[in-house]
Amino acid sequence: ILRTVGGRAYVGGSFEARFPTFVFEDFWLAAFSDVAAVAPTYADLAAEGKDRFYPSVGGGLRWLITGQIPLRLDVGVPLRETVFSRAEPRLHLNIFYQL
Repeated sequence: ILRTVGGRAYVGGSFEARFPTFVFEDFWLAAFSDVAAVAPTYADLAAEGKDRFYPSVGGGLRWLITGQIPLRLDVGVPLRETVFSRAEPRLHLNIFYQL
């Protein structure tokens, strides 16, 4: 089976809710949901509809180190399997993310 990887058309969105820990200063807990789709063209994206979209959910910790350097640690779970991977939890570490 031949599968196309990537494309020129991308649609995606995210929602994140942050909650202060009230225990440690500059720490927050976060819950998030993401969904995205990639296709060779926007016409292909529209033709295949929701079959191209892959959602995920997760949670994490946000830390503003010394009040200036943002650090985040997330665990996300894809809600659909792909031809490349199973729907298993994944760990993500990010420094200098956008607030």
